[in-house]
This record gives sequence, structure tokens and C-alpha cells, in this order.
Amino acid sequence: MNAPDVGPVIACNLDALSPSERARRSDLAQLIQKNSTSLEETDSGYLIQLPDDSELCDRALELILLERRCCPFLSLALSFEPRNGGVALAICGAPGIKEFLTENGILGCAQPAERSSCC
Repeated sequence: MNAPDVGPVIACNLDALSPSERARRSDLAQLIQKNSTSLEETDSGYLIQLPDDSELCDRALELILLERRCCPFLSLALSFEPRNGGVALAICGAPGIKEFLTENGILGCAQPAERSSCC
């Protein structure tokens, strides 16, 4: 008898980041939220529009690199429009991801750092 395909487990790895990395991740998430120009819902997650700013893009990439360690079930991408157009941070994944992001904040655990359910 075959086991049903349940898809990826949607659970953060709380041990993936050190306390200082979790604090940095939270700071970066707040910076991205503060500087976002819009938030768009997609079929499988959210798209955060950012201004075309090199330093902010560096911080967004730093956030992605931390986020993928603690939340390996997320699909994360940073894309750039041509001719110095906008920058977009995509956070999406398998079915159930949107609900997870809605409950825990679009940037995973960007809300109060004391939340124990996520990074």
C-alpha cells in the first residue's frame, strides 16, 4: 500500500539559526517590510515590491539566505525588472504556504521575535 503524497512539511527549523542570526533575520525582515512599495498576493504566496536600491537588494538577499535555512519549505526569489525597473522578492511554495505566511507574517517570523512557532 502506497503512502499518500502529503507534500513538504511546513515547519520551521528553530535550530537552523543562532540567536544572533535570528535577531539579524528579524531586523532584515522589518527593513524589507518598511521599505516595500507594495505587497501582491499570488497563487502560491506573495510578491513584495521593493525600490531599485543596491543596499536594500543586498539586505533582501541576506534575508533570503537566512530564511532558506530556517524555512526550507519556502521558495524564495529576488528578481529585477529591466532598465532599472522594480525589484521583487517572491515568497511562495506548495499548497498551504499562503496560509502559513498569513498566520506567521508574510516574511515568516517578521512579527514579534518572541514567537515560538517560527524562527
